[in-house]
Amino acid sequence: MSIDNLNYSTAIFLVNDEVRAVDVSYETLEQNPKRKLVTFKTFRRDIVVGDIVVVPSTTRYAMTCCLVEAVDVDVDFDTHVKMDWIVDKVQQGGYHAAVEQEQQGIETIKAKKQEQKRKAVRAAFLADNPDIRALPICTVADEQPDFSEVEDDLGDVI
Repeated sequence: MSIDNLNYSTAIFLVNDEVRAVDVSYETLEQNPKRKLVTFKTFRRDIVVGDIVVVPSTTRYAMTCCLVEAVDVDVDFDTHVKMDWIVDKVQQGGYHAAVEQEQQGIETIKAKKQEQKRKAVRAAFLADNPDIRALPICTVADEQPDFSEVEDDLGDVI
């Protein structure tokens, strides 16, 4: 390679030892078994294989996400393909925490709704069929249910 044919987008690697070359994929192997990796540059030391990074694109607000497949790869100084910079690393911790908390909340709400529905149905059934309480198999306590809470929630459930 002569300096006359230098790909200027890779010149930073000749003058700065801190810049890193990172290979990324736009698609998973399942989506495209013949996918090609694209090399980007970054100063970030915390980017590792498996990270999601934002890179420049010609669609979607001029940015898209890619999966990091390899870090600190060799730079091809003979290529004429422009090497772009990684925009940033996607911080997924907050997202995953929010999704997990939401799922826990949904499960709690579903369980509470099911419990309230069961109480409401039981109360209505026993109120309409008092002779059921006399059966030996019936072990339901004789306490009168508080219908105020059940009536409010029953409308949402049914």
